[in-house]
Amino acid sequence: MMKGRILSVFLAVFLLGTGFESSARADDAAVDFRLDTGHKVIFLPIPDTEVAALKIVIPGTSLRQNADTAGVERLLVKTMLMASETLAKDEVSRRLDAMGTRIWSSVEKDRTVFSLQCVRPFFKHSLSVFADLWQRPLLDENDVILQRDRQLAMIRSKHDNPDEWLSEILNRTFYQGHPYESDVDGEEEPVKAFDRAALKSHHAKLVKDPRAFIVVAGPFLQPDLERWLNAAFHVPQTEGDHSWALPELNRPSQNLVFETRAIPTKYILGKFCAPAPGKADYAALKIGMKLLSYRLWESVRTKRGLAYAVYSGLSASQSNFGYLYVTTVDEAQTMALIVDELQRLATTPPPQAELDAVRAVYRTQFYQGIESVQGQAEFLALSESLLDGYHNRQTVMEQVGRLTPSEVQKAVARTAKDFTFGILGPGDVVDETIFAPVQAESKTIQVPQNNPIDLGGDNG
Repeated sequence: MMKGRILSVFLAVFLLGTGFESSARADDAAVDFRLDTGHKVIFLPIPDTEVAALKIVIPGTSLRQNADTAGVERLLVKTMLMASETLAKDEVSRRLDAMGTRIWSSVEKDRTVFSLQCVRPFFKHSLSVFADLWQRPLLDENDVILQRDRQLAMIRSKHDNPDEWLSEILNRTFYQGHPYESDVDGEEEPVKAFDRAALKSHHAKLVKDPRAFIVVAGPFLQPDLERWLNAAFHVPQTEGDHSWALPELNRPSQNLVFETRAIPTKYILGKFCAPAPGKADYAALKIGMKLLSYRLWESVRTKRGLAYAVYSGLSASQSNFGYLYVTTVDEAQTMALIVDELQRLATTPPPQAELDAVRAVYRTQFYQGIESVQGQAEFLALSESLLDGYHNRQTVMEQVGRLTPSEVQKAVARTAKDFTFGILGPGDVVDETIFAPVQAESKTIQVPQNNPIDLGGDNG
C-alpha cells in the first residue's frame, strides 16, 4: 500500500473510505445552538458512555493561504497547543497526563481541526485547558523554532518518499490555479521566514474566523454543556460570511507529468475531476470506484502479479477528485488491464450480486468508523463542513441504498475520464499512448530530475 502523503490524504479519514453516510443511530438526537461568542455548537448527547469528544472546526483552510503564507497555519496549530499565556508547557503536560486527556490538531485542505478527548469526570477541567490553548496560546519563540524545524524537515523529506513525491509533482499540475494549489505544509523558503509575529497575526484571525463551529459528543445534558462552553470560550467570532465555497476543479492543460527516478518500479497516480459529497453521481461513483478497486486487485495483482499495490477510489473534498494508483515494473501491460477494467465498468452495469457485496462492505466500514464517540464527533464535523449541514448526513447512505447497477455504470461513464497522470520511476521517456484511452488531448510535462520543484506550489 502507499505510504506517507498519499496514504494520509486517501485513507486517514474514515469517511474517505466510506463516504458521508447516515449516522448509525436511528434515534439520532443531535441538536445545535449558539454560544455567546456566536459559535455554532453541534451536540450529540450519548448517555451510555463515559467518554467525551469536542472539536473546533475551521473550514476553508485553502482560502486562508497563498504561495507565500501556505504552511503558517500548520505551524501555528502545532505551536499553540504547547503552552498558553497562563499555563506553561510543563503544566499543560502535567494536567493532561493526570486526567488522561488528549488534545491534538490537524490541518487539511478543507479544514483545520482542534480536537479534545477525555472521560466524563474531567471534561470541565480538560475544557479549561483546551480553551486556554485555543484562545491565549503563548507561542514562545523557542517553541516556534522547534516546530518550524520539524516542519521544514518534513517538507524536505517528501522528495525521499516516492509516494509522497509522486503526489507532489502531480498535484502541482492537477490543482494549478485552484486554492488547493498551495500545500498546507508550505514550501521550504516561505516557511523558513515564519516567526512568532507571523503566527500571532494569523492566530488573531483564526480564533475569530466566522466559519468556525464546535462539535461535542458525550454524556451531557444540553443546559450543562451550554453553561460550560460559554464559561470557557469568550473570544467572539468576527461577523461576516460563514460560507467557504471553493471553485470546481478544471481539467489541467497537461495530462501527464513524469519524473525520472533511479528506483526499481514505476509509481503511477492518476486523478480526475469528480463530484463532491452530496452532489449528483457522488454516491454512485463512490461505490463504482470501490468496485473497480476490487476488480483491479483481482486482475492486476492476484491473477498476474503485475503490481505490489493497485487500487482506485473517490476522495471526499469540496473540490473533489477520483483516483487510480499502481506500482509496477510493466506499465504497458498493467495500464492496459486497468483501462480494460475501467471501460468495462463504464459500459456494462455490474452484476447485482457484486454491487450488493460492495455496498455491504461499505456499510460495515462506516459503522466501524463511527463506533467511538470520537467517530461520531468526526462524522458530524465532516457532514457539517461538506454536506451543507450535519442534518444532511443521511443523504449519501440513503443514495447508496437505492443504487442500481445501471446508475453505477452511468456515473463511472460520465465522470471517470480525462485523467491527469503522475509517473515516477526509471527510464528517460514514458510511452504516452498507454495512458491515452483515459485522457483528454493535452500535453505532457517532464520534470527535470535536477530541479524537481520547477512547477510551483504543492497540494498534498
